[in-house]
Amino acid sequence: MRSNKMDYWVRQFLGNTGTVSSKEAMSALTEIERNLSAGLFPTTGGAVSLLAREDVEEIYRSNRGLFPKFRPTVPDTGGRRARTLSEWYVAAIEQAIMYNRNPLTLGNLLLPSAIMMGVRPFGLKHAIAMDGLLHTYHFSGIDWRRIHGYATSLYGAIPEIGEAPYWLTNDPEPLSVLALTDGSTHEFLRLNYGYNIWTS
Repeated sequence: MRSNKMDYWVRQFLGNTGTVSSKEAMSALTEIERNLSAGLFPTTGGAVSLLAREDVEEIYRSNRGLFPKFRPTVPDTGGRRARTLSEWYVAAIEQAIMYNRNPLTLGNLLLPSAIMMGVRPFGLKHAIAMDGLLHTYHFSGIDWRRIHGYATSLYGAIPEIGEAPYWLTNDPEPLSVLALTDGSTHEFLRLNYGYNIWTS
């Protein structure tokens, strides 16, 4: 993997576009290495947890000739490893929505305490960045109903597919990560940051 790509992932993991200290970088690299060993994408659990579609495709292509191969776990299958590129897309999105939670809904997750300690709440700039990365998956043949079902199993009540302003009404494509989170996440962002996808 190119070094500039790794630098980008470190910054994405930290949610930092400015100066990164060597200590911060090494800490992020340690977490990225743990992620890969656990079948998670490099940025999973970071400040901006979702990996761009192009990055997923690059990792997928670069792993074809390797042994042992990195194959991501797909959360809605109980952790089975992804085989096809479309499963890699699903794994990336589901891992991101599993690990980026707000403090009001963390109690709904049945995760080991060590993982729970690393779960990060949405912040305003991170939610907006996640929205941008989510849009890289549009029109890629993803079964959004499957991901919606998984998000529902995590959060309970979330916006229905096609519900404005969270979804495109003509095609089942989410306009925001808020389409895959519950009302308490929406309220958390609104109260703490004034974030509303109508006005932001």
